Amino acid sequence: MAAFSKDGRYIATGSADASLKLIEVERVRSPSAGSARREDKPVIRTMYHHDAEITGLAFHPNGLVLASCSADHSVKLFDISAAHGKHSFQSFADNFAFRSIAFHPSGDYLAAGGDAHEVRLYSVRAAKAYLLGAGSGADQHSAGIVQVAYSGCGKLVASASGDGSVKLWDAVGGRCVRTIARAHDGRAATAVSFSRNSKHILTTGLDSCVRLWETGSGRLVQTYSGAGMDAPNSQAVFSHDEALVLAPDSRASSVACWDTHSARLLAHTAEHSQPITWIAASPSGPAFMSCSADECVRYWSVDT
Repeated sequence: MAAFSKDGRYIATGSADASLKLIEVERVRSPSAGSARREDKPVIRTMYHHDAEITGLAFHPNGLVLASCSADHSVKLFDISAAHGKHSFQSFADNFAFRSIAFHPSGDYLAAGGDAHEVRLYSVRAAKAYLLGAGSGADQHSAGIVQVAYSGCGKLVASASGDGSVKLWDAVGGRCVRTIARAHDGRAATAVSFSRNSKHILTTGLDSCVRLWETGSGRLVQTYSGAGMDAPNSQAVFSHDEALVLAPDSRASSVACWDTHSARLLAHTAEHSQPITWIAASPSGPAFMSCSADECVRYWSVDT
């Protein structure tokens, strides 16, 4: 599990051992060869405050707060500007395992999804929770939520579920504004993200396909195929300039790269000795992180 800060300065990683690590990107890009000095190491902090594996990460838009969610039924907020802060300063708890979190562009709200069938919005300041689609059971997912995402304008929340559907929610009114049923031919939808201008959403599913949809109409625009995606949290991401779509290929233990517009499979890159479990693209440059079952986290440059 990995996530970049909005300015691309930091990377956070979360592990099955419940630990969080904060990495400074510049130290990864320009390591001091052979240096044993602590100030040269890319991992600048290790944080502990969860009791089970980390399942989701999100940086606050201000770059000073890291949020993490876990199978321990909690979401925790860490102040990464504190010199030695290793424990959270705020937390939210519920009666289910969380799987994904995402900050509103303002940082005032945090969307969360997990083994429950409803999307929750947490007010960071008031520490209150709100259910999207509350009182409208027909609009809710019929299985757990694997991933949530906020649109860049903050007006929409997207959710991908094990029931095979992807839903778009009015983040203010709370109602479901669109359901893409059977987004991946009835297989579980494992990831969803918005394009930078919020006009499209990118979805991933256990049919081993990545799909691009129009947000406004729900029309299928493009399908990206040719890679194996059989992990329950397989996810595709855009490159920083949205010229490429990247997704882990479990068949080759590598990352597949497609041309966004033509859907042509360009290459496989970032090979590991074991399947890749997570990728995160830098928002500020042609690079991404890969996490693998080989217990390695790696930083890669990519040509677009």
